Amino acid sequence: MNRNESFPAILVSALTVHLAWASLDVMVEDVEQIQVFISGAEKDVHDLRVTCEENRLTVEQPSYGINLKSLGAEHWMQIMIRLPLSWKGSVDLDTISAPLNVRGLSGTDFTLDTVSGDISASDLRSMTAALRSLSGSIRAENISGEKLNLRSISGDITVRSCGYDVYRVNTVSGQTDLDMTQPFERLDCVSVSGNVRVFAPVEYVDASLRSVSGRLLTRDVSIQHGAPEAKASSVSGNFEINCSTAATYEEE
Repeated sequence: MNRNESFPAILVSALTVHLAWASLDVMVEDVEQIQVFISGAEKDVHDLRVTCEENRLTVEQPSYGINLKSLGAEHWMQIMIRLPLSWKGSVDLDTISAPLNVRGLSGTDFTLDTVSGDISASDLRSMTAALRSLSGSIRAENISGEKLNLRSISGDITVRSCGYDVYRVNTVSGQTDLDMTQPFERLDCVSVSGNVRVFAPVEYVDASLRSVSGRLLTRDVSIQHGAPEAKASSVSGNFEINCSTAATYEEE
């Protein structure tokens, strides 16, 4: 079953989506209105709540209490939201187990949150952004703004071509790679066993690591008081800072 709905962009300043197992794609296109396209099993599509109240567009799946293990081929749903190029607002998206893909958005503050689904984000511009996952991976590219918050328990975090003033990273066992396009003002990292690698166009950093067995590693970077701060704490994870550009970044 297919279901399509449209809303005047001028009436929407915030987008909120709460999903359990439905996959979600949010993108910017050359359209005049905000468009919501829904495909899936008839009952699931019919039960999806789509409302626009007090300048907030809400898309919500009422099946939070469903046993995800019991879902079969008869339960599936895909949601795609297309936003106009001129739309600038806040975005709050969360899923439990399905993929979450976002690209091309500009706005005030973005929150992308998932439990076990993977997050993919590209070409985002916002004052603040938060990408959070428990076990799913987080992959982002070409994102920028003032503050970036990254959090994961066991999923890996890979961010390419990012430009923020302030970074905050929290991870337990996942690997974190940050490839920056501009110098940062402050970077705070908390990890248990996951390694954190930073690639940034900086030559001097006021860096420190509090750890039991992890190491602070630098390449072509001098540690100097008063330089941009990079503080980390871990149990066994390493904290690595490299002076480089996007062109020299290599995944291992």
